[in-house]
Amino acid sequence: MKSIAKILFLFSFLVQPSYLFAQSNSILSEVSTDSIMLTLKELTGAIPITLNNKIYRIETRTILTTGNRVASDYISQKFKQRGLYVENSHFHGKYDNPQLNFTSITITPGTKFPLWLCTDWGEVFSLENSNADWESRLNSGIPLTDRLDFIQALNKDTVVAIGRTGTLVVTTDAGETWLKKSAAIGQMLDFITSPSGILIAISYNGAIWRSSDFGTTWSRITIDDESTLLQGVFLSNNHVVVVGYDNVLPSLGRMFESKDGGKKWTIVVRNFKNQINTICSTDSMNAWCATSGGEVYLTDTGGDLWEKSVFDEGSSATQIFFNDELNGWIYSTYKEFFHTSDGGRTWKFLSHVESPKTVNDFLFYNKDDGLLVGNEVSKKQTSSGGSLWTDNTLPFLRNVIATIDGTKKPEQYILLTAHSDCTLNSSPTLWLQAPGADDDGSGIAVLLELARVFSKNPLPITIKFATVPDEELGFSKGSSNLGTTLLNQPNTCRLVFDFDMVGNDYLYPGSVTMSYYGGDTSAKLFNNYKNILASTHIPLNLFGWKDVTPSNTAGFVKKGIPILGLMEGQGSGSRIQPNYHRTSDLWSTLNPEYITDITRSAAAFIENIATDLLVGIVEEKNSNSFPSSLILERPYPNPFNSSTIISFGLPKPAQVSLIVYNLLGQQVAQIAKGFYGEGYHTTSWDASNMNSGIYFVRLTSSDAFSNKIFSKTRKILLLK
Repeated sequence: MKSIAKILFLFSFLVQPSYLFAQSNSILSEVSTDSIMLTLKELTGAIPITLNNKIYRIETRTILTTGNRVASDYISQKFKQRGLYVENSHFHGKYDNPQLNFTSITITPGTKFPLWLCTDWGEVFSLENSNADWESRLNSGIPLTDRLDFIQALNKDTVVAIGRTGTLVVTTDAGETWLKKSAAIGQMLDFITSPSGILIAISYNGAIWRSSDFGTTWSRITIDDESTLLQGVFLSNNHVVVVGYDNVLPSLGRMFESKDGGKKWTIVVRNFKNQINTICSTDSMNAWCATSGGEVYLTDTGGDLWEKSVFDEGSSATQIFFNDELNGWIYSTYKEFFHTSDGGRTWKFLSHVESPKTVNDFLFYNKDDGLLVGNEVSKKQTSSGGSLWTDNTLPFLRNVIATIDGTKKPEQYILLTAHSDCTLNSSPTLWLQAPGADDDGSGIAVLLELARVFSKNPLPITIKFATVPDEELGFSKGSSNLGTTLLNQPNTCRLVFDFDMVGNDYLYPGSVTMSYYGGDTSAKLFNNYKNILASTHIPLNLFGWKDVTPSNTAGFVKKGIPILGLMEGQGSGSRIQPNYHRTSDLWSTLNPEYITDITRSAAAFIENIATDLLVGIVEEKNSNSFPSSLILERPYPNPFNSSTIISFGLPKPAQVSLIVYNLLGQQVAQIAKGFYGEGYHTTSWDASNMNSGIYFVRLTSSDAFSNKIFSKTRKILLLK
């Protein structure tokens, strides 16, 4: 009978759904090297990807300042294909070296939207409507070398941007694809386009550069070598006006026009009282220009007659803008805005803009709402027609957050993070060589593989996956935004687990470092991970890095949430792998077996702790609550080396015994015996004199009034 009892005892435990290693083996078998390597090839641009039925490649520049529109869309798509709920969290990043500047902003003729914006980092953004978020449309090349200084929209599909260093980019499909050209035309002061596609770059020494084939070829035309030209505007396809000042007497303004698209020019007025700094138009009849002395010259006859008014005597205009034939604005060198509502005939002072930075451009897309942009990521907006301006950062960086809901406690979650990275502390010639997201793509590849695995095997609690753009930016801005987004939600984060570079073990074969932060809890989790490696026989050498917060954790630290991070190498003394941020940092340099082992170990670890008391799957314990039934919590750590902690809960006072059995059903230790009060109790088992192997802990409780006996059993694994 005793033998039968032993067999029944073992069988009763082994068929429990919480049997750890049956579950872990299933999870481990789900991890696919082929799936991981395919993701790595896509992340690093080795093979094309398909988004919205269009073909793209994730290129070097897509991982930089824009929050990688293509890369983040790819990551979002991957999560959605796995059945996850996906949300985006937008934020603004600060750039330190070199400094990014917004250089030009424009509306789309006829429709106003989309708005288009460019930077001296060779980037283009668009805004579809006033309620939308700015979207990255282009990263063109090397910052400050492939800079973009002017942008013009010919229509809703065709946009041209050009830089003073000769970079020109054109899109004819609303920014989905771009053609990059070299415009070797020297320095320029302004850039204008006609609706039919004639491009004119206003240069020095009274000259312009003209192109009729979207910048493929250019011809230099000297209008007046005794004048300096500053700005120009097309009134129609062929009628163009440029303005500036006399070289000998700079206080005298100059205006020239062409009615054949810029081939031949005539002077309109030679002796304006002051130099003409800026000009704009709304149609073929209405145009306005403003001077360095506070005057405005306006025409409603297509330039045949010009009428004079004054916006502020003695002020120098830097930019004039009209969004219809009545409403216009002028920005002056004194950082003051002026407004007209009668077509420029009378003007009133609106506001002084408090901005320590240079304002490069502004526009209004209706009579109330406007934007101004400038140096060092300066951006302001107004909804009062320009009377009041407020700071408004451009949320062009984007975290991607995906969720697999838990089956028992969906309100509690583990957060898994990775970053798309290109360091800003290195020189541009170095960090621009990195071929893919997250250095070599390994961290994000692991994250996406874990999402695939756990989408088929949901856990008792929720798993959230988050990718944060740019490591340094992610540390200071992306993760702060991530923390704000998630920690302000009603759900409870129990653990942050970050994946850095985890694909190249060239210098330290088979070695991986776990950084951990969060006191005793994170230290216990480190030991748990070590035990997981031993119990699953995954060939990784684990090194610890205590009290280190991985990237992407700002906000979570303050909440006391345990934070773990995995990175290739052997702790703080490790050297970065030799391909770091080089053109050789390709998917083909990674070790498929190593990154698969990292993924498998992480999957087993996550599955293990998801049902542990530390992440809240059991009843929450506090001084005012008692369990509603007999509870034997999972011993921790499990697997363990020499000792493990065992906790149990009683709904009311009872006689208790807590006994350890071996695989043969033989009692090897009695951990607790006696009368215990209601509530939670904790004890430990010192197994230093026991052999390695599987053991079972059985909790028995007897009710003195009903003579009923209750029991719970847990399996534990001793590894030495």
